[in-house]
Amino acid sequence: MTLDDYLTSEDITAADFGGRVGLSEASISRIRKGEQNITRDVMRRIIAASGGKISAEGLVLQHSVAASLIVTPPSSGKGGEISARVSA
Repeated sequence: MTLDDYLTSEDITAADFGGRVGLSEASISRIRKGEQNITRDVMRRIIAASGGKISAEGLVLQHSVAASLIVTPPSSGKGGEISARVSA
């Protein structure tokens, strides 16, 4: 589950959740939009504060908003592939 999904489903504000993990409302909002990098420590605190409902994969997915998909068509001889490239 992503941070956005969790906050929405649990009806928790960014300010309230930020208080639980020791981050500002603005930081939680930026993480929620995929606009702020997070450390492993912050990732662990977010997962713990959600009781494990938010996953590391969900946080990575949340941050992948800036990712662009690269599609290689089957006719390329590679059998067709989809990969993600994250732009900085």
